[in-house]
Amino acid sequence: IPTCHTIGAVSLMSATATSATLRFDPTNASQYQVVVSSKPINPATFNLASDTIVYNKLVSTTNPTIPFLVSNTRYYAYVRGYCGGDDYSTWSNELMFKTLCTAISLDAFGTEDFRDAGSADCWTFGFTSPGSSTNNAYAERSSSNAYGAYLKLSKESVGAKNAAGVDTVYNDGAYAITPELAVEDLRDYQVTFDAVTTSNISSNYKRLNVGIVVDPNDLSGIDVIKTIELHYAADTTALKTYTVSFANAKGDWLGTIGKYVVFQLSEPQKHDSTNFVLIDNVTIEPVANCEQVIEMVVDSLEGVWAAISWENTGAASYEVMLSAINTRRPDTLSAPLALDTVAETHKLFANLTGNTPYYAYVRAFCAEDTAKWSNA
Repeated sequence: IPTCHTIGAVSLMSATATSATLRFDPTNASQYQVVVSSKPINPATFNLASDTIVYNKLVSTTNPTIPFLVSNTRYYAYVRGYCGGDDYSTWSNELMFKTLCTAISLDAFGTEDFRDAGSADCWTFGFTSPGSSTNNAYAERSSSNAYGAYLKLSKESVGAKNAAGVDTVYNDGAYAITPELAVEDLRDYQVTFDAVTTSNISSNYKRLNVGIVVDPNDLSGIDVIKTIELHYAADTTALKTYTVSFANAKGDWLGTIGKYVVFQLSEPQKHDSTNFVLIDNVTIEPVANCEQVIEMVVDSLEGVWAAISWENTGAASYEVMLSAINTRRPDTLSAPLALDTVAETHKLFANLTGNTPYYAYVRAFCAEDTAKWSNA
């Protein structure tokens, strides 16, 4: 009769492209047999001398590091206690983990539009607040989207894998993290992406955190750069473009600047099968010297005039355009209804037609640069 106690839950402490460190609680064992396989097995009956086994050793630590792994690959770990002689505990439950991808250049990253089924393989998905609900973050291909596919952060159970073959993750606080970016300092860069939320319950449920992190398996050190209140639309093709600069990133508690970009549902949240966030066309590029205007509001509205204002980005002046056309490419508008340059962060439009939709766009002018146009 074995006297060795069975190992409790085995978890992943950290992972790199070529190694992984496991974690489990100590028992009465003097050593622990750790087996890692390239496919799911039953370690009690499987031939542990098989080529499927990539690691099989007795260790004295409860935080063993498994070396010489292949990047972007799923592995399966099993642990049992060893108390001497033939005295082994039963095997632990299986732990599936995945090694990280090697750092990707910005040229290789390009603009991630999630059109390819494997395009999200090097992204990390997870949750920040374990609970009993069924939130998940996953890349989903959908013909209902104008671009054919997108990244979706939601609270919706879809089974073991989604349409893109990505494992779904359950619980609260869904997030998605880019692959490691092969840059010297992420503070020299910014992320531009399209997004929309289908949640119109309250402003709390429209917020998306954008930040950077040192370790994609540990969000405790996340550096949230900006929390965006996303554009709402029941039509999931009506995405708007957002830009977040990392120039003012402070890093984690040690001041380390990460090389992973994080998209995280801001809490409190209510994201489910009908309330979710879609993200598309993610681009990492050198930071602009002139910050894009993100937030605009209508301050007052009468029958023939409207007053709008926007955030102060520190620009020398702003160009304001009024149009009858709603577009995500205001730079293509050839005949705007009005075009003016102002030093303030507000603008009054007069002589309008009652009961008529208008669309305003703003871009910042700086000393040596011009920002991208805002959303409508």
